Amino acid sequence: MGINHQWPREWKEEGDEFVVENIKCKTVFIDAQILLMKSNVKDTDTSWREFVKRNFFQVVSRYHAKSDTVIVSFDNYDNVPIFKSIEQNRRVDVNKTSFDFKKGDALPSCPPKQNIWVQALQNRTFKSNIISVISNILTSEYNPPRKATTMIVDFVNCVRIDYTTLGQKRSVMEEMNAMGESDVKFMRYIEIFNDIVVDSIDSDVLLIALLYKSRHPESGNIYIKRYKINPKSDDDKDKKRKLDAPRPSKEYELINIEFLKNMLHSSMKQSIGITHVQCEQHFSNILVFMVLLCGCDYSRKLPRVGVRSVWDNMHIIVPALLHCTQYDVETALFSVDVDMCINSLMVDIYSHVYSKHVKTQELSIDMVLEDLQNSKLSDKVKSEMPTYFSLESTIRNIQWVVNYWGVENGDPLCDHNGADGFTLHNNRVVFSDRHV
Repeated sequence: MGINHQWPREWKEEGDEFVVENIKCKTVFIDAQILLMKSNVKDTDTSWREFVKRNFFQVVSRYHAKSDTVIVSFDNYDNVPIFKSIEQNRRVDVNKTSFDFKKGDALPSCPPKQNIWVQALQNRTFKSNIISVISNILTSEYNPPRKATTMIVDFVNCVRIDYTTLGQKRSVMEEMNAMGESDVKFMRYIEIFNDIVVDSIDSDVLLIALLYKSRHPESGNIYIKRYKINPKSDDDKDKKRKLDAPRPSKEYELINIEFLKNMLHSSMKQSIGITHVQCEQHFSNILVFMVLLCGCDYSRKLPRVGVRSVWDNMHIIVPALLHCTQYDVETALFSVDVDMCINSLMVDIYSHVYSKHVKTQELSIDMVLEDLQNSKLSDKVKSEMPTYFSLESTIRNIQWVVNYWGVENGDPLCDHNGADGFTLHNNRVVFSDRHV
């Protein structure tokens, strides 16, 4: 999951200077949660050991052939922010399954058949047990193809194993605090190992790394290995292929985060006619806020506003965000004046995207929304328009996400009082406007 999949394509249209090749990097971080979700079961997998060796040992070993350190990271569900349960519940509702596995149930002696395996991976309790098995087999049986290398398995704790000519030296990295989601854990290893390749296809990793690089401009290089971003022209050609044509295998590319950040900053500056900003960190936070207007795992997209609309209106959105947001360099906290954001940024967005239907001169969000409801737009479009409360919730959600992605070694605060746009209803987390 992650951010809207259209964003990387928009960025590729701006240029591809952020794509690099032939880098020299001795540390690789594997988002093994994705590796698990991509795993498969074969008839020859008659034990968990065989399954783990085929799906995990081979990947780690391939990286160890060239890299000195390989970090294998999994989600620790006990520490995943509770706000993620909104997205998790949605996925469960969409991907209903008959597979049943509860806390305390015993794992089978071998992985279930592939058709059951796909369903089983929708069950968090089952996945948590499987990750424990994978971690134990990795730390007890894996051997790299060469010595003088290191493997770290980051799950509930961080187990480091150094493979030396004299044998193995293992330790628990006590300085590493408990963290939940795998895709935020890479940040805490950059200070230790400097340059790092992050193997993750989740698009939100691009933003998390960009924010980190903004906070630590002198840190090592961050490279993201992800699916190749195809230009729109190539995608259009793909759509015209015959339905029975074989699908090509996925291609990968390496993205240099510093180069990506510089290119996107340059595009933003050009859109508002400036050449420099006072605070690069604030500018990056604004960039991320703008991207998240189109949704992520923790927040909803703005109704009836797409990626292209946001990108094409940067000249309006960026100045508005500079005006209604702040960034504290000392605390690294990003804050938004919510009411100002609604009655400036949101007014600007909807009055420009729907300029033919907004007639009011003295603009406020109430007036804009009233004009839209009185317009010739279809009833369906009108029913999907936001309210003040839904916009307030979304802005607070995004503010929380931006600050969550700045937590480098630990867990974020998750208040249910509505300050972050989330609240509890019937003991379930919901967006705060759903309980107004």
